[in-house]
Amino acid sequence: MDKSIRVGILFSLSGTMEISERGQYQAALLAIEEVNRNGGVNGRKIRPFVADTASNPYIAAREAERLIVEHKVTAIIGLYTSASRKEVIPIIEKYHSVLFYPNGYEGEEQHPNIIYCGPLPTQNLIHFIPWMTDHIGKNFYLIGSDYIYPHETNAHIRSLVQVYRGKILGEDYTPLGKQKFEENVKNIQELVPDIVFSTLVGSSAVAFYKQYYEAGIKKPIASLITAETEVAALDPKYTVGHYACFPYFDSIETSENRLFLKCFKDLYDTDIVSSVMENAYNSVYLLVEALRKCENIDTASILKNVRGVQFRAPQGQIMVDKDNQHLWLNSRIGQVNKDGKFDILWKSDRPIQPIPFAKYIFFDQKNKAKSLDQLDEQLQVKRKHYQPLINELKKATQDATDPIVFFDNDGQLISILNGQSLLEKNSLLFPIGTSAWQMPMLRNSGIVHALTTNIPTFTIKEEHMDKHLNKWTTIGIPVKNKNERLIGCLGIFVSRKNQASIHLFVSFLSKIASGCVELLERSDQYLSTYEWLNYFSNVIDEPLWIIRKNDIVFENHSAKQLRIEHRDFLLEFIKKTVSNITLDKARKVVQQNSSNEFFEINIIKKGNDHFVSVKPSVNPSILKRADSNLIGKSKGFLKGLFFANMAAKTDTNVLLIGENGTGKETFARVIHNKSNRKGQPFIIYNCAALPSHLIQMELFGYEFPDGEKPGNPGVLELAEGGTLFVDGITDLPLDLQAAFLKILQEKKITRAGSHSTVPINVRVIAATNKNIHQEIAYKGSFRSDLYFHLNACSIELLPLRDRKEDIPPLIDYFISKLSKASGGGKKEINMKALSCLLDYHWPGNIRELRDVLEGTFHASGTFPKITVDHLPKYVVDHSKEFVETSLPPKNRNRNADAKLLRKPYDEAKITEALIQFKGNISKTAKHLQMSRTTLYRKLEEMNAKYKS
Repeated sequence: MDKSIRVGILFSLSGTMEISERGQYQAALLAIEEVNRNGGVNGRKIRPFVADTASNPYIAAREAERLIVEHKVTAIIGLYTSASRKEVIPIIEKYHSVLFYPNGYEGEEQHPNIIYCGPLPTQNLIHFIPWMTDHIGKNFYLIGSDYIYPHETNAHIRSLVQVYRGKILGEDYTPLGKQKFEENVKNIQELVPDIVFSTLVGSSAVAFYKQYYEAGIKKPIASLITAETEVAALDPKYTVGHYACFPYFDSIETSENRLFLKCFKDLYDTDIVSSVMENAYNSVYLLVEALRKCENIDTASILKNVRGVQFRAPQGQIMVDKDNQHLWLNSRIGQVNKDGKFDILWKSDRPIQPIPFAKYIFFDQKNKAKSLDQLDEQLQVKRKHYQPLINELKKATQDATDPIVFFDNDGQLISILNGQSLLEKNSLLFPIGTSAWQMPMLRNSGIVHALTTNIPTFTIKEEHMDKHLNKWTTIGIPVKNKNERLIGCLGIFVSRKNQASIHLFVSFLSKIASGCVELLERSDQYLSTYEWLNYFSNVIDEPLWIIRKNDIVFENHSAKQLRIEHRDFLLEFIKKTVSNITLDKARKVVQQNSSNEFFEINIIKKGNDHFVSVKPSVNPSILKRADSNLIGKSKGFLKGLFFANMAAKTDTNVLLIGENGTGKETFARVIHNKSNRKGQPFIIYNCAALPSHLIQMELFGYEFPDGEKPGNPGVLELAEGGTLFVDGITDLPLDLQAAFLKILQEKKITRAGSHSTVPINVRVIAATNKNIHQEIAYKGSFRSDLYFHLNACSIELLPLRDRKEDIPPLIDYFISKLSKASGGGKKEINMKALSCLLDYHWPGNIRELRDVLEGTFHASGTFPKITVDHLPKYVVDHSKEFVETSLPPKNRNRNADAKLLRKPYDEAKITEALIQFKGNISKTAKHLQMSRTTLYRKLEEMNAKYKS
């Protein structure tokens, strides 16, 4: 029996990213070989299963699923780009697996199933940018590959460059794999920046460095991506003098690194190793350390035991953060020498804490475009907002002898509470409105650390980077609300020589801050409740009462008016109902005895209070008759029903928009039956049923020449006094649309072959299953003036797949109807069969559901319950495709894989299908197994151009 621990290795071994990722693959296999040589994990060997992502995020998702499903891997180590990581996340979630991601990325993410083994912007940029502005220059040009990481990284760079008073002269993004950079190089020559910052990846980076050198540009390139492997792919002359910032360079002089390089060279005959390769190597050992602690090897155990794991890596000591699953890593700045190696120019003293959510680290870009007047106005608004809290904090700290300041949650200085003269005396000048991130003096202070980490922090004297604070201890106290959301930060400057009581002082100040916030929140709650209730209830039309112990304690304006108009009836009924209510919610429709008015009363019980709202209603028996075939409770369905009820009260034209089978005819009948035309004809006409010349005679009627025979009236005349339901209005030939519009406007008709007009009194309800805007805008097949005339009241009927909560009541309705017709007892449907019906996408909507249930009902014979065995095979198979997770991809329908690939894949498939069927929308939609309406919507989203 195979007792090995299976681990997936997932990197690009082909394509544009191979140059960067093949080394990671090799480093991971080296680590596995070392672990196995030394006894494995508690006596069990690690067995790697390798997959090639081919530099394609969608292939990465497919291969990740294959590793998990086919090879049953315990964890996956791999991926390079953020685009690949984000594509794979749904797979990791679906199978509750774990990913060790061995690359630096843009941050702002913390997935519970991912261990992030590369550096964050707060571990490299926050040191790299100020180092460059101090040593090289302040004018930057940014160039990167066009995917997530470069865009997000450059956003951080822009913020930091601004903080350190630099400028961004230009910014360009190029497609992955691009090889020609003449235009970009020309821009750089014209702008003459001090530094070109590159986030180009793979073969694009190699091509750019070469063309940059050949253009004769002497300014240095800086990068967080271009490392030893990329440098080795070029002659050293192309890269000498350029800079990079990484946790690791292969020139580090430690015993761990020398051993690492020797083992790598022994196995692969090269000692060229980059930081991302070390990340992959480290990832294996971090996984191994976690596995050694696990009693049972599963995802939950790995994720539990990996937190806090430490490893003596080639770069030095590293650790998995216990809270955010990112690594504490070292940081180094290096410059390429003539041998193609990096000379290390700067390094951090110790591993740097990972801070994935770094919005407080990088100065808010929104302020960049604002004038001083705008910023001053914004500051005044903020100070007014914080004033009550500042007043409470001042009272609570009035006896303090140390200077105390208050920053808001963006790090902007709002107030100096105490000790301003002492600060000024010691040259500690903090202008109100300045950002903490713009004050170099506070760079390593307890205040900045507190804003960053959301926990009380202090920095002692010489630990400060600025000499002005070397005699002070700075304390940062986060000020949070009851939901633990940061609302500000207290900054305290302690000059006492005795630091023994600092921890006690921090605890004391934290309690003061939370006490002030709690006091204000309670006060605001008591003061604003009535004002809020009064305002909110008066901006809604519905009457609202609050009744406590049979007395009215509150009523809004609408309630007061209704009480005056119907005093005896309403008050008596409401109080009687409230006194008898036992449920938390109740709804009743009541009739006033003296008239034919009906009211819907809704009651919500909260403790001793009853919230009562009242609105006019209609006779429930009428509603029941009119809406008997309209079943549903979803928000979209009820919205459509509401508009149908409103339309029934008017005589305006109505346009129903929805896919086939969504119930357009049923809605039309409801509107007719609830209108004042309900006793008159309801005529249905389908425009798609006949050719053009026959449609004219069917609609308008016709006369024989010379009156030889009596003519025939058209459906417009037959519907006299009632309603004409025109289905497929967008299929009405263009030449007849003008005539139809004229009839609707003038209310009279001329039969074909006749010269006399006949007045008509008809309401038109039109319907279409197409995207009528597309028909007007793209195909030119529908007149906009006719659309506007019909669209006086437009009701969109959602497809069944978008209102799945309505499927159970619809099933119940159809089965009840079938049971009654068969003369037997009502059948039930078991949960598994119901689950299949819920998972199915219902392209034929309610009509298809009805037909499926009818066939299923009869297939179940005398069985009292409908099971999966009675359902059509295509419904069950569709459910298996998207629900069952144990089925390997090779045995699964292509639709299962398509589900994973989401929007970019959809767009590619749609484009291919359009080309295949030469722009024919109907054939394309059928091929893609979607409705025409859905296809039109997707084309609109893609902004695609197609021909009819």
